[in-house]
Amino acid sequence: MKTAETIAGTTCPLPEDVVAAVMNGAVPSAANALQPHLARCAACRRLAAETTQTREALRIEADLPVRDLTAAIMAGLPADAWAATGQQQPVRGLRLLWRAPLRLAASLAILLGVAYMLHRGNGQTDSRPPADPTALALQAGQHWLLEQQQAIGGWDAATLDGRQEYAEALNGLAIMAIINAGDTLDSGILTCLHRAADYLRARQTPTGLISQDADAAMYNHGIATLALLEIDRLTGDWRLGEPIDRAIATICRRQSPAGGWGYREDPSSPPNTAITAWQVKALLQARAQGRDVPVAVLRKALNWMAGTVSPQGYFG
Repeated sequence: MKTAETIAGTTCPLPEDVVAAVMNGAVPSAANALQPHLARCAACRRLAAETTQTREALRIEADLPVRDLTAAIMAGLPADAWAATGQQQPVRGLRLLWRAPLRLAASLAILLGVAYMLHRGNGQTDSRPPADPTALALQAGQHWLLEQQQAIGGWDAATLDGRQEYAEALNGLAIMAIINAGDTLDSGILTCLHRAADYLRARQTPTGLISQDADAAMYNHGIATLALLEIDRLTGDWRLGEPIDRAIATICRRQSPAGGWGYREDPSSPPNTAITAWQVKALLQARAQGRDVPVAVLRKALNWMAGTVSPQGYFG
């Protein structure tokens, strides 16, 4: 089996090593090192899946009754035919000795055949499905965001031609875009998320508000809180528990008497549908992740939202 360093690199392990890892777990350290490679290599992932399916099929086949034709064949042969050869006539039990090694050989042949078919065109485009343009665009966007992250962990709105008063909201949107751009999170993305969480935590005020601008307070706060919840969901970072609880408490405390939320932290700020929607989304996400969210706050917010629907059916 290849070493962990080789598997973790860009070169695919040998097909028989992938088969061995799936069949037996191989060497524990090497089997563990294989998992990150499978997460990013579609060809090896297909090989592992095919091996698993074949292994299970062979196990089912091994449990099926096998019709023994030995007795019928032996009975059809004249006894003197064996005497002429000077050999004893075979007995039924001898056939059973061959069954296990034959099945093992058949299993190995099938599995290595699968490995050959899947990897015979290794590096050739005809064995790979055509790239999804949407997936490629998402990956390119994700890569751009990762490159733009600053050393302090955030994205600078002013440098990227954004409005600085919405810094926390823009950072929250960048975080959620990175998370939703693909179905795998490698070590680089996880590091990015930890650093981004540190940035948002540093922007949280003693009152629990995640915003440095008073006029955009709840807009920033709702999106930033949702981003922290998403990071917590994916990483389980224990450091986020207390900041998230304070952020949720701030949302509940700043709800207007009418049920919605406005731009400013002051509950008397006129409610806004977009800002209210972000707070509701954050509260629902927190509740889904097992955090204590008062039902009365959600019910009041949803009733206010329902009251903003126009006769034509749109909100606002």
